[in-house]
Amino acid sequence: MKAAEVMTNDVVTIRDSATVAEAAKLMKDKELKALIADGVTRTL
Repeated sequence: MKAAEVMTNDVVTIRDSATVAEAAKLMKDKELKALIADGVTRTL
């Protein structure tokens, strides 16, 4: 099995300055399990 076979093709992002409420609404509206914050410059 290749990684491409299990990866998501249509990735949804949100700006890193968005609020948690905005991210939660987007995830609920689009029935997402994950969301990428675009522009994040720090690492955990």
